[in-house]
Amino acid sequence: MNIPEKLLNALNTRYIDFVYKTSRITFSGALDLISESAARNRHYIVVFWHGESYCFYPLLKGKNQYILTTKDRRGDYITALCSYFGYSTIRIPDTFEDGKHIARIKNRLKDAGGGNLVITLDGPLGPYHQPKEFPFFMGLILGYDVLSISCKVKYRIRLTKRWDNYTIPLPFNKLHFHFHEPLSIEGSDLKDHFLSKRSAVKDQLEALQASTGK
Repeated sequence: MNIPEKLLNALNTRYIDFVYKTSRITFSGALDLISESAARNRHYIVVFWHGESYCFYPLLKGKNQYILTTKDRRGDYITALCSYFGYSTIRIPDTFEDGKHIARIKNRLKDAGGGNLVITLDGPLGPYHQPKEFPFFMGLILGYDVLSISCKVKYRIRLTKRWDNYTIPLPFNKLHFHFHEPLSIEGSDLKDHFLSKRSAVKDQLEALQASTGK
């Protein structure tokens, strides 16, 4: 990263830290599954919408999370943010057709003794709020359940010209996170490209959004 990019990254990390320090952060649902996953030796594919990702950076620090991101400049930015908050990143291309990157992800987690794998549900490039197959495929490969997290932000800026409607929370705020019950992934789900599980996770997230008037 060049000097302007480093300055921007420093500003971003300090800003989201300030938001958390000045805001009321509340939780509901299955938070204990994440908090105790290492002790239970049970790990998850953690998913949320790409547009809400900035809200999540301080949330799970110290809980053995591995963030999947890309090898481009966007990935450089995410890697720098993750490093500040104590996450490890596993970097792959936007798209790939062979199995070497999947093997790399498996080996990285195996070498670390396990860990939750965090993947944006509709990332890295959309379409908006359309769950991709990849998180569910990795759940099948790793034997991990898929655990989705909803986010409600009372005061926010939304970048509507971006494909993901990227959300920037404001300071002195109220942020609420709901940890949904995880979904197990079976070999039979591969037959329909995980359509039923993808729909179920989308329903989880959108039901909460509707109930909170987001």
